[in-house]
Amino acid sequence: MKEGYFIGLGDKTTCGGKVLDGNSGVNMFGLLHAREGGHVSCGRDGKTYQIRGGIAHMVSHGKHLAGTLDSHSTCPC
Repeated sequence: MKEGYFIGLGDKTTCGGKVLDGNSGVNMFGLLHAREGGHVSCGRDGKTYQIRGGIAHMVSHGKHLAGTLDSHSTCPC
């Protein structure tokens, strides 16, 4: 079984961008958790994209929390 991690504000994307949004209502271990629909920057073109998908059983204010196994960016990279 693969091990996944929560995604939070300031985390790096696979192409060198960053997670731009974090929910202050979900703060565990000092990490403001990103949610589906949150924003990320692209490390190549510098544009802003959205987080798609989330952890099915982890919901905050009607949106799923972002996770490394369940979420991806709409960035073309």
